[in-house]
Amino acid sequence: MEKKIFFLVFSAFLGFMNANAAIGDVAEPMPKGDYLRGGDISMLNYVESFGAKFYDSIGTERDALDIMKDNGVNIVRLRLYNNPGNEVSYTVDATTYNYKLPAGYLNESDVLDLARRAKSKGMNIELTFHYSDFWTNGEMQFKPSDWEGYTFDQLKTAVYDYTYGFLQKMNAQGTAPDYVSLGNEIQAGLLFGHSSNVDAVNGYCDNMSNVAALLAEGSKAVRDASPKAKVVIHLTLSQDINTETYNWFFDAMHSNNLDYDVIGTSYYPYWTDQRPTILTSLANTMYSRYGKELLIMEAGYSWTQYRPSGRYGGNYEGQLHLNGSAYNEASKEGQKIFMQELQAVIKDNKHILGYIYWDPMMVEQKVKGKWIETTWAFKKSGNNWWQDGNVVGNATWFDYEGKALPVFEAIKEDAKTLRGDVNEDGIVNGTDIQEIINIIVNAQ
Repeated sequence: MEKKIFFLVFSAFLGFMNANAAIGDVAEPMPKGDYLRGGDISMLNYVESFGAKFYDSIGTERDALDIMKDNGVNIVRLRLYNNPGNEVSYTVDATTYNYKLPAGYLNESDVLDLARRAKSKGMNIELTFHYSDFWTNGEMQFKPSDWEGYTFDQLKTAVYDYTYGFLQKMNAQGTAPDYVSLGNEIQAGLLFGHSSNVDAVNGYCDNMSNVAALLAEGSKAVRDASPKAKVVIHLTLSQDINTETYNWFFDAMHSNNLDYDVIGTSYYPYWTDQRPTILTSLANTMYSRYGKELLIMEAGYSWTQYRPSGRYGGNYEGQLHLNGSAYNEASKEGQKIFMQELQAVIKDNKHILGYIYWDPMMVEQKVKGKWIETTWAFKKSGNNWWQDGNVVGNATWFDYEGKALPVFEAIKEDAKTLRGDVNEDGIVNGTDIQEIINIIVNAQ
């Protein structure tokens, strides 16, 4: 007999939480079998400041958060920087680079405002502390300008005080976060500055006890200020940074008795050259080895290979070029299929809490006939600063006119069903995960 997929149907709304929940409450636990479907909204106020507009699938202008919520999104990510707008500088092969984030955004007041907006929609909040004035990842972990010259003990105190202080501000306005990430993509450590030659296995930090000590201060601050929040430790995933790296890193954290709840990962087909099934083995290994569930902190797929025609004087490639060899294409339908596959993998695995997409709304579009001037960062040339382009405009959930893309259909459809029971053979209600993905692909 042909296998069939059986999932429970929601009995009311999206089954996540009451839309009228009071601002300030940590979101109620998700219904049994549900999981996190989310997007990073950190740049929302920024793109709106240029006049960016968002439209649903039938072309009606609406609040982007309403469009997300109505299509099943139940969590947003907010990334906090200490002093965005301050200049960072580093040198590689005798060339010096100077960058800065847009001033006035991604700071405390901006994140607090976005938290109010999200919580008013009944959404969960994931808060990321970058502990920097600029983007952080495995190669860049610049100390905040206010922390330069600190001793290690002073850095530990600064991590605790800053984390605790901002969480108290979140509490005061009634928007306590549900998940808190201590750093962003920290497989090489944090607060180390810059290195273009990070060894992903051995780590840039020569003393992982120091990394654990810094994270312990952040974790203690979360426990003291927001005891209901889950503490996340976030690494990335690529062809070079794999399960071996995760084992090395978290072995060190556990040997230092770090207190945390969730392992976060960044997953992109472009950087891994793998389809979403790669997450199954990672999640199973992390749970069996450390007893921790996995949260996909970043995931993304380009819906077009190019930035807007005419925007830069011609067709220039955007981010995530053709989404790696795992897909080797970039299209609106392809983005939808990717999301269907990702969601199918998550539904099959009880050890994956869900996903947060990056970046659903850092759009490029025309306003009154002129392209809005969004940028991922400003770059210095001589004595002048210029915009370094919007690197994710071709991977959002909205097209170059601001209209919702077909990817929302996949999210909304997925939100109608609960996660199925998984038996000891890894079968979801009688259907294995590869069969689910084959059904998705063959149905297109």
